[in-house]
Amino acid sequence: MIDRSRFGSKLMSFELSLGNAGNRQFPHSQCIEDNNDGLSENEQLEKRLSFESQSAPRATGTLNGKHNYLPLGSRKPCLYVKSWWPNLEWRMHNSNNLHYIAHFLEARLEKLEALMTVENPRAFEAYNETIRALKAHCTRYLHMLDTDKHEDKGGTTRLDHHRVNLCHNNVEDILDKIKITGELPNNNYMRIAMIHAYQYLRKLRDLCEDPQHSLPDVFVWLIAGSKRVACSRLSAEQIVYSEEITEMGEKCGRRINLFPSNPDDEDVGAEYFACKVDAFLWLGNAKYTAACWSAIPPGYEIDHSRNVDTFPKYIEYNQSTVVRQNLDPFWDQTLIFPPVILHGTKEYIKSLPPEVVLQVFDQDLCSTREFCGRSIAVPLVKLAAETYSPPDFPPKLNWYKFQSQKDHTGSVLAAFELIEVSYRFFPAKKLNTAENNARIKYMCALLQTEEEILDIPMGALVDDKIYSIPPDIRPKMANYRLEVIFWGVRDMRKIKYTPVRRPRIIVECTGVHVKSEVMKNARKFSNFQEPHVMVELELPELDIYYPSINIKAYDSRGFGCFKYAGICVIPNIHVFLEQLITEEDYNIQIYESKFMQKFQLAKRQTTVVLYIFDITKLNIVPLPIDYTPSKEESKSLMAYKRMAATDIYSKLKRWLVIIKKMLKFKFFIKKKIMEIYQDDDDETLDWWNKYFASLQVKEQN
Repeated sequence: MIDRSRFGSKLMSFELSLGNAGNRQFPHSQCIEDNNDGLSENEQLEKRLSFESQSAPRATGTLNGKHNYLPLGSRKPCLYVKSWWPNLEWRMHNSNNLHYIAHFLEARLEKLEALMTVENPRAFEAYNETIRALKAHCTRYLHMLDTDKHEDKGGTTRLDHHRVNLCHNNVEDILDKIKITGELPNNNYMRIAMIHAYQYLRKLRDLCEDPQHSLPDVFVWLIAGSKRVACSRLSAEQIVYSEEITEMGEKCGRRINLFPSNPDDEDVGAEYFACKVDAFLWLGNAKYTAACWSAIPPGYEIDHSRNVDTFPKYIEYNQSTVVRQNLDPFWDQTLIFPPVILHGTKEYIKSLPPEVVLQVFDQDLCSTREFCGRSIAVPLVKLAAETYSPPDFPPKLNWYKFQSQKDHTGSVLAAFELIEVSYRFFPAKKLNTAENNARIKYMCALLQTEEEILDIPMGALVDDKIYSIPPDIRPKMANYRLEVIFWGVRDMRKIKYTPVRRPRIIVECTGVHVKSEVMKNARKFSNFQEPHVMVELELPELDIYYPSINIKAYDSRGFGCFKYAGICVIPNIHVFLEQLITEEDYNIQIYESKFMQKFQLAKRQTTVVLYIFDITKLNIVPLPIDYTPSKEESKSLMAYKRMAATDIYSKLKRWLVIIKKMLKFKFFIKKKIMEIYQDDDDETLDWWNKYFASLQVKEQN
């Protein structure tokens, strides 16, 4: 994915450096010229900087005229830098240990938030399991600190001792709070428990950053011709090796995606990247070199006298159609990639497949595209010897978050599949689209472990026809009825200094449009004359696939012309889903006592406030830097089970159930029907209750 518009057909190469060690612009490293006193001649020769840090310049090829690629074939360039540094790896190991616990807790909290969104009744059990696992991780970390491992390595400073004490005290404080609060007996106090869990996460995040440096950062430079045009920068702790899995860098010894960019280039945006590089990076003590080679993907022919391997590789560019004026677009498209050569054993590609890059753009009327975010997805691999049948196939749709420098910008629901195709279909013969499209084919690939094969331009092997998502990928649907009451509009802003006089509201859900009537004159009367609209639609059975609701406003300008005025997106339709009930239960819910209505209204208002707070936290930042605990959080901690035992609400609810059964008679219900209809100005009733109560009385008359 080399940007052809900026680099054309220039020769491309890569350079690897640790700080300035390996950078050919600097003749010396930061560390080797000093501290040679007292060393023998052989030791000084062994300590001399050794590196082969730059790959040979290569010509690029192109497949679609928009992006170039490097035809490296099965022999990938291997770059290494050997240099001498103070042995302070224990600092990085300590930070990685804390990162490991923080990442674990953050991933679990995301799952808990999803369970709470759909009001899963077993969410408290998942929380209890998370807290038990967090307790085990923290106990293991404290045991590691108590062994004084950092003292054995040497090179410790006074600040190191203070940091160890700080980490020990904070993690111990987390364990003390977990011991006090205990486990949840039910879902009643999930939100309070989540606030406590986010406090634990914030403490762990604050401890991850070490104020003292250990090793310099690692740079991977992209060189076009003789000019350095972009680079990727990684901290040493991200790729440092350790025999303990919790101390190893999250990107050590695995294939990762790099997106080199030039932050000093003012001609492009901050989100621009020059190319995509698949790289295998490893950093560690020379005595662990064997561990580096054992982690290299099988099937690659590499010289074992070198230490780092980079795998620049191309992936064919493909894009969906543009959906206009929509913050919740729905494509229903299958993107089919032409065959791609992947080198390595089938088992390795099955376990660690190449990742897919998704990018989202905002395109205006002038065809100018603005970058909005990027996401990385891992495809499901289907080998030729495997049977395409459940439960392994087909792939399932999942949500993938787009990340950018402006934080989270949205998610995409998609599925990805990497299918091994027979050698006879590549490259001379076109794929049979009739056979391929019987199943989802987001990507096609040829897995090859033969002798060295050079990547060659293949041309487009698929047509431009747009295919829908196959039925076996789609989620199972169920029939629903959507009822909308268009009550009215308020505080409509002007559109380019022109007031909105004849508005129309359109509600969109899963491609179904519910339109209101065109209001005659919003200035004289801002309510709709015929508000009630019902439509039938299909919704997914699984709650994770529930769609959002788009509410759009337009202004009718005459002659069938409508001017777009604005949009509101409700993230999930789950909050509006209602199960069917009997007429008797319906009457009780609608015509119960005023006291119960006030009680239920207060309960609903409390729930809405908590929901809005939760969404705000998720969309901005889960734990902002200036986060200050609320009054509820500052109270002394109490066990969750003790809270449930002293819950006044639970006792009141039991009494109300008894009273409701005593007052459940037909004459009571009829009396309340008349009272509600006559007392139309009662503010305790929402407009839905008023509407259906009026329909009930109208039918009786």
